[in-house]
Amino acid sequence: MTVWLVTGAAGFIGSNLAQKLLERGDEVVGLDNLSTGRRANVTRLSDLGGPFRFVEGDIRDSDIVRNAIEGVDCVAHLAAQVSVQKSIDDPVDNDAINVGGFVSLLDAAIKAGIPK
Repeated sequence: MTVWLVTGAAGFIGSNLAQKLLERGDEVVGLDNLSTGRRANVTRLSDLGGPFRFVEGDIRDSDIVRNAIEGVDCVAHLAAQVSVQKSIDDPVDNDAINVGGFVSLLDAAIKAGIPK
């Protein structure tokens, strides 16, 4: 069994990927701040009965990321600020989420020795 961290797990793509991983027998840790994702997607994943743990938090928070990534084998990074209008209205925040959040996740993965 492979243990996955799926960021953006409450979103459409993240929740569907997490579901497929659970259905094939893998364990999933879902990380999402629920800014655009849906709690209903998290509930659906929990109701599947597989090994699923949800961490509500932001990928920019290194403590939350470090907690979520502990013990995982692989990371599927799908968390992002995807609104074009928001990226135009607030490019600094957009950069903090999409670049800073990725760097936070990458740093935690390297420190945890995640191979993939």
